[in-house]
Amino acid sequence: VDDLDNIWVATAISVSRIDDADKITTCILDNNIRATGLYSSGEGGSLYLTTVNDGIMELVQSDITFKKFDSPVKNPCWFQKPSDGSLWLGSFNEGLYRVDPDSGVTSHWDTSNGLLENHVKTIIEDRAGNIWIGCPTIITKMDLDNESFSHIRDVNYYKNGIYAGSTITRDGTLYYGGTNGITTIRPSDVRRMNTDHQALPLYLESMYAGGDEITSLLPTDDIPVVLHHDQSRLAFSFSAIEFLNGPSILYSFYL
Repeated sequence: VDDLDNIWVATAISVSRIDDADKITTCILDNNIRATGLYSSGEGGSLYLTTVNDGIMELVQSDITFKKFDSPVKNPCWFQKPSDGSLWLGSFNEGLYRVDPDSGVTSHWDTSNGLLENHVKTIIEDRAGNIWIGCPTIITKMDLDNESFSHIRDVNYYKNGIYAGSTITRDGTLYYGGTNGITTIRPSDVRRMNTDHQALPLYLESMYAGGDEITSLLPTDDIPVVLHHDQSRLAFSFSAIEFLNGPSILYSFYL
C-alpha cells in the first residue's frame, strides 16, 4: 500500500495498481522478465521489483513503468532499506549484500564469512537497528556494531520445514512462516548464551586412527599421542554440553 492508499500487486509477469475506487490498472512485464517480489523503500518511498535474472527494476508509479535500478545482485529475492538509508539485498545463492548510502561501497556476506546458508529469503530491521536474515532453515541476527552473527534454529520447525517469508509487527515481534508453521521471535528477549564470548567446554569423547579406536590414548596436557606412519587417517568424536539450548549448538573445528 502506498501513501495514496493504492494497493500494488505483483505476479511473475505483471504489476497491478488498485486505487481507492477499486479500479485496476495492470502493466505486463517484458517477455524475458520474471518478477520475484515487490518492495517498498519505506514510508513515502519508491517501489522496487526484484526479478529472477534481471536485477532490480524501480517502479514509476504514475504510469506503472519501470526503469533499471543499479544493483550488485543479478538474482535478488529480497530488497530492504533500513533506517540508515543503506540498501540490503538477499540473493538466491550468493548470500547477503549491503550498499553504503554515502560511499556506494558494497559489502558481501555468505557462508565463507558468517552466514550458514547462501539463500537469503528475507531481511528485516528490528527496533534496535539489528538486521535479521531469514534463510530456508535458519534465522540469523546480525549485530551491525561489530558485524557479528547469531543464529537461531527452531528445532520444532526445522524438521522438514522451509521458511518462505517474514514480517515485523508494531510491537517489534518477528514472525517467520513457511511449510511447517510459524516461528515467533521477540528480539528484546534474545540473549547470547555466553555474554563473555567464551567458547563452550568441548569434550573429546573418542579418537580413531586408521579405522581403529584408540580412545585409551586420548591426549592430555602432559602426555601427547604418538602415532605411526600408517595411522595418518584420523577421526574424532566430540561434544559440548549446554543445558539451556543444547540442540542449537553449532560446531566448527580447526586442524
